[in-house]
Amino acid sequence: MKERLVEFLAYLRIGQTKFEEKVGLSRGMINKIKGNISLDSLQKITNAYPELNENWLRTGEGSMLKEKQSEKCSELPVKLSTDNLGVSDLINAINNISEATLKNAESDKIRAEADLKRADAEQRNSKNMEEMIRLLKEERAKVDNKSNSVKKEILTNVRKGNFDDI
Repeated sequence: MKERLVEFLAYLRIGQTKFEEKVGLSRGMINKIKGNISLDSLQKITNAYPELNENWLRTGEGSMLKEKQSEKCSELPVKLSTDNLGVSDLINAINNISEATLKNAESDKIRAEADLKRADAEQRNSKNMEEMIRLLKEERAKVDNKSNSVKKEILTNVRKGNFDDI
């Protein structure tokens, strides 16, 4: 669960301390997570971040964020009747839909940026590992060469009966 919570923080682009303060968790709580967290802490998190998919946080199943509001709205039968609504009500409804669309677009953009950053970090880690492996192989070859050189010197001294240099 700790890894998923850290992933959510990366998505939000906030640090653990800021998150813990906003949610109302004790400072350093995230670092102390070993398995699951208490229901009280889980409820505080989901109350502070209603877009977070609680099932994903608990189990890792599904997506990090809940279904988008626009997708939920599109499933509902909507009937607007000018008989019941005034012009200002219609304008407010349009503004709310526009606002939700902008928030979804912003969430999509942030999610895409986080995915790009994660892919970039994975690529850098891969390159770093390859470089470390290459350097370790070089060092191993140097050690093997030195070891062979020392073995030859010892054998030469043994054959000559010169045990003082061993």
